Amino acid sequence: MKRKIAIETITLDLGLFGEQDVDIHYTYTKGRPGCQYLPNGDPGHPDEPDEVEIRAVTLEDGTQLPQGWWDNPVCKDTILDILSSLQED
Repeated sequence: MKRKIAIETITLDLGLFGEQDVDIHYTYTKGRPGCQYLPNGDPGHPDEPDEVEIRAVTLEDGTQLPQGWWDNPVCKDTILDILSSLQED
């Protein structure tokens, strides 16, 4: 599996604080395609999807946002959607 540790700067709506540029520190692991059968004829395995693990979110001034803020489903889904669109480029 191919693993990449990266930092991407994206713009997020921080509610009362408006839109802010934040750095997303994350690990990206490329998935593997499955196979129906192994070379010896045994049953194969399903596809393994790509994985993104968010490690930290920081403001431009270096302030790290608490995990409880960015780990909520709405915020995390937004971040993952943005990161996945960057991976497609």
